Amino acid sequence: MLLLAGGASGAPATGLAATSRPASLTVAITTPGPDQLFYTPGVVTIGGTASDSVGVVSVAVSAHETVSGQWLEANGTLGAKSYSFAAALGGSDKTATTWTVTLPSVPSGDYDASATAKDVSGHSASSSVEFGDGPSPTATSSAYLTLLFGRTQWVATSPQCTPLAGQPTLVGIAQALQSLTPPRTAVGDVITARTGAISEECVNHQLYPSWADLATLQAQYGWTMVSGSEDYQYMTTLTTAQQVTASCGSLTEAGGLYANGDTQAWGMFAYPDNQFSTSIQSEVVSQCFAFGRTYQGGRNVEQYMQAPWLQRTNSILGGACNEPTRCPGSTVVKNQLGQSVYYESPVMLDNLMDVAGGEWVVVQMYKLVQGENLTGSPTWNCNGPWQQHWTSMTELYCYNDYMAAVDQIPATVLTVDPATVAEAWDSNPAVTMAPVPAVQSMTPSGGPLAGGTQVVISGSGFTGATTVTFGGVPATSFSVVSATEITAISPAGTGTSNVQVTTTRGVSALGPSDDFAYTPIVSGVLPDSGLATGGTEVVINGSGFTDATGVYFGGVPATSFSVGSDGVITAESPAGMGGTVDVTVSSPGGTSATTPSDQFGYAPAVSGIDPGDGPEAGGTVVTISGAGFTNATGVSFGGVPAATLSVSSDGVIVAESPPGTGTVDITVTTPVGTSPPWAGDQFTYQ
Repeated sequence: MLLLAGGASGAPATGLAATSRPASLTVAITTPGPDQLFYTPGVVTIGGTASDSVGVVSVAVSAHETVSGQWLEANGTLGAKSYSFAAALGGSDKTATTWTVTLPSVPSGDYDASATAKDVSGHSASSSVEFGDGPSPTATSSAYLTLLFGRTQWVATSPQCTPLAGQPTLVGIAQALQSLTPPRTAVGDVITARTGAISEECVNHQLYPSWADLATLQAQYGWTMVSGSEDYQYMTTLTTAQQVTASCGSLTEAGGLYANGDTQAWGMFAYPDNQFSTSIQSEVVSQCFAFGRTYQGGRNVEQYMQAPWLQRTNSILGGACNEPTRCPGSTVVKNQLGQSVYYESPVMLDNLMDVAGGEWVVVQMYKLVQGENLTGSPTWNCNGPWQQHWTSMTELYCYNDYMAAVDQIPATVLTVDPATVAEAWDSNPAVTMAPVPAVQSMTPSGGPLAGGTQVVISGSGFTGATTVTFGGVPATSFSVVSATEITAISPAGTGTSNVQVTTTRGVSALGPSDDFAYTPIVSGVLPDSGLATGGTEVVINGSGFTDATGVYFGGVPATSFSVGSDGVITAESPAGMGGTVDVTVSSPGGTSATTPSDQFGYAPAVSGIDPGDGPEAGGTVVTISGAGFTNATGVSFGGVPAATLSVSSDGVIVAESPPGTGTVDITVTTPVGTSPPWAGDQFTYQ
């Protein structure tokens, strides 16, 4: 298999890289053409042209395997030293000649080959091509295409981050993709620190979406997200610990991709600005991502996907007009290396999207524009034939050219995210086959609002857990005991919270088995007393009331209750014994502890007397009926203490009337209070 790919800028790989040469000396690789895929049984032939005013004397080709860094040697093996294969020159005219070279028994892998031409004066010029060698893809396998949007830039903007009028946002692009037949979806690579909590954010003159924007792309248009790193620092400049944070941390950090529902983000890590190395990929990124993105370009083939799991992405760029004399306003556009960049052909883009079975092509765009804008910054022209299209920035491309190519994707080609490819191809099994954590039970399943409860979490997939949260709040501490057990200390909280475990493979799903209920606290009751017959409306203050299941007065259920908020319940007192009781609130996490602050006193109530009259001299034995008489300290007849009293039960007192006149109220007094007077407690002296 021979694969020609673009470099990091997305430019064709046939560009010249001169080394001390006169302007007349050139060399180019013509076979194969850019972005073509060839399969061979291990023998690769590369051909091209070379010209020079004084005559080309030789062309030599060397090739090194990009993953291992070793060089292809004469016997077809890989070694540490560079080896040059002499090309055969064609024809007698050495001022303009063709050349070919056959590389023998090329082992499967990815290669970078360089062709160097020399003239009679000793000057040289070179050109390079990337290729891969191996068996053909399996025709019966699915054909995969990922439509990627680099850094999920929201819309084309002015240098002041003002959205340019009439230009498509990512939502507009998503709508257009969904309207195709069949509908198409896309993927965004997300820089977590540049994603707004509430609204879009401007960073380095670019407008980045909010998490809400990304959620819309996911929920309404089926998009998925991958990681563009935590804060877009070059991985090659970081320590190992910083590399872990920048890559794996973007998945698991609070407010990161997993926390925002991007459960497929483990599919690919998009190295910022293509700054990667084999060691970083092997030792860090491949531990939590199925693939690492590179701008090697071309097509990924199932048989060639192997450790360290670096894949090829085609970065499609705008640039200067391909017909400068017919493009007024078009200027020279250069990439970071100072090389001129020309607007990439939509024909090439269309060819890339024609994917064969067993292949996976990733096409990355940035911001799409339409119409023309010939003043201000940036500028572009997307009108007329594509050969006359141009943009003043490489990360702009014409919307009409992109959608025309997407519309031609064969129906047999599936637009998918990298995680789907990884699972289908069994790539990087250490990540792909790793279980997503699942919480199955907890002991205990509740604790006090202040936190501090040691909870044993049982489940699966806990190896390498990075976070344990209670209702989104990190555990005070946790320890991974095994793949099936974690011990965690609950943080402060209220109500019922879901306990979730996060690993680099994902976040445990929500379910009733992960509920942790915080025990409520009663801090006060108002009023703090009422009649023993019940019916008093009591406002209960405290916390943790959200999931309250019951309110109790001395263990007796309230006649009714209503949860006003997490800190307020209104309840109707039931009938009760005389004296003071604790008002408690129960929830799935338990029942509030009793304290002096929750006490409610039942005052006595007289419901009737017998007899209702007696002589003025007193001495009548009166049976008083009612409630709350336990611990009664006195009985009065119109304010005059009874001659004697005896508490028979909480509802009966026998008292002897004192001397008196007229009609008076008989009242009962306890430590809680005195029964209120009413017509039913009146005693008449005769």
